[in-house]
Parts: sequence; C-alpha cells; structure tokens
Amino acid sequence: MHIWQVWMGASLGIRRQEHVRIDVFVNKFPPMARVVMDITALLVWFGFAMFLAIQGTIYINGIFESGQRSPSLEVPMWVPYLAIPLAGLLMGVRLVQQIIKRVRAPYEVQGKGEM
Repeated sequence: MHIWQVWMGASLGIRRQEHVRIDVFVNKFPPMARVVMDITALLVWFGFAMFLAIQGTIYINGIFESGQRSPSLEVPMWVPYLAIPLAGLLMGVRLVQQIIKRVRAPYEVQGKGEM
C-alpha cells in the first residue's frame, strides 16, 4: 500500500503544483524566459513520466508472465508493481494539464509563491 501511496501522491503533487522546486536561478530571468524554462522543464518531466509508464509496463508484463507471487501474502507481484506504470501515466496526464495551463496563461502566478 505504501508503494501505491507514494506513486499516486506524486501525481497529486503535480496537480496541486506542490513538488519541491528551486527557483533561485530561474527567477533571475525575465518573465518570458521563465515561461520557456517552465514549459521546457514540464516537457522533460513528461518524457520521464512516459518512460516510467512504458518501461513499467514492460516490467509488469515480465512479472505477469513469470507468475511470481509474494512469499508472505501470495499476491501476484505484478499487483504492487502496477503502481509504477499507472503513476507514470497519471503524472503524464497531469503534466499535460500543467503545460496547457502554462501556455494559456503564461504570466499568471503558478503554485505557491512561484511565478
């Protein structure tokens, strides 16, 4: 359950714009450059989320085919690991929402105390 909690919480953190972020360097640039940097960072993050979704799915398929079960609960091991590709997919959806929001309103205040 903790694995699921952590991975699903990552998606929720994106939705609420509450992930840890250091803006000291970015805040030294003019507003338009900050917007470009934010969108670039979101696109890189989206690429990582899709990597998690795709590679996680490949990994899950391998575990599913092996029929591996947990020693104590006898739960198929693909069940706990399913959190990884699902979280990657959910993070991808949330990041696309953030990118669209940032493109539509580039100069609005984003998150808590951020540009």
